[in-house]
Amino acid sequence: MNDYRVVLIDSKDQWAETRAAWNGLLGQSVANTIFLTWEWLFSWGENFLGTERALFIVMVYRDDELVGIAPWYIQHLRRGALTVKQVRFLGAPEAGSDYLDVIIKKGQEQKVSSFLHEFLLAEARDRWDSCVLEDLPSNSLFLLYFLNTIEDAGKYAEIRPCSFCPTVVLPKKGEDLFSVYSANRRQQYRRHLKLLRNEGELQHEIFTGERLGEAFGAFCTLYETKNQYHDKSLRSFLSTYATRCGSEQPLRVDLLSSNGKLIAGLLHLRHQDTLGMYLMAVDKEYHPHISLGNILVGMCLSRAIEEGVAIYDFLKGIEPYKFHWTDQGRTSVTLSYYKKNVVSLLLVAEKFLKYTAKVLLR
Repeated sequence: MNDYRVVLIDSKDQWAETRAAWNGLLGQSVANTIFLTWEWLFSWGENFLGTERALFIVMVYRDDELVGIAPWYIQHLRRGALTVKQVRFLGAPEAGSDYLDVIIKKGQEQKVSSFLHEFLLAEARDRWDSCVLEDLPSNSLFLLYFLNTIEDAGKYAEIRPCSFCPTVVLPKKGEDLFSVYSANRRQQYRRHLKLLRNEGELQHEIFTGERLGEAFGAFCTLYETKNQYHDKSLRSFLSTYATRCGSEQPLRVDLLSSNGKLIAGLLHLRHQDTLGMYLMAVDKEYHPHISLGNILVGMCLSRAIEEGVAIYDFLKGIEPYKFHWTDQGRTSVTLSYYKKNVVSLLLVAEKFLKYTAKVLLR
């Protein structure tokens, strides 16, 4: 593959200059999701990269054309006196990014995947001990061709289930939304909605663009108050991301109020024809016998249809309320790949012992 070459990005200053090229390639890739945009990952890097994490972004060019980006970093793990260098996806594990992948121009997936494997085992062989790539879509073309290359080389990689993202394919008309659900489900939703409306003025507001700021703080406060174990760094990350996106704002906040009191909220991410539910905040004490989140989701689905959204994505998680609305979704996997060295053997042995302990303790 003499016509392919690598430019390695290992500093934030270098990375900052790639914005236009990065998003341009993403738009030509089948892996085009919000979690792979330059803005999302760069904001993540500003908040979560530290001394134990080093940038390892591999930009693949065919002649002078950018055809691939592996958005990786090296995690330095301490194991006694040894340090393990592990390749991971930018965007994980913090911030709950989904659909992480290698960004490749359509039609170049097989060659770029093979070239990346060759690069890891040759030029970059001293930079890493293991690859642990989480939240790879199970239908990723990079995953398919990378695994084929590993197998052809007579090597071994482990694939394990990672997460499930329930999704709803929305109808063209709002009146068709509830037609696919059972009579009991429709009746329960309408009964709960009526109960809430009988208690006073029920208001669903959507905040985007210039109005986002006034709702973002209120949503975060409700979320942090009602989620005891919330990630305290999440607000900072999202604020950084919102600022970086500027006028092209993919964040959207939906708030549900009763008689002026905020009782539920959803933080959404909009990308192309997909609306993703990133975070939910609910005051469960307001009306314990009614699922306020479920009511707000129904309202959001109706509004999403009006706005021309094609897919509503609940993102990772198998919370029961998500399956009130859908029985389908997207799966992801974790790819683990190890070099043949002492450090890698230590990692494999550690993982084997954990598996063995789980089996014995069941």
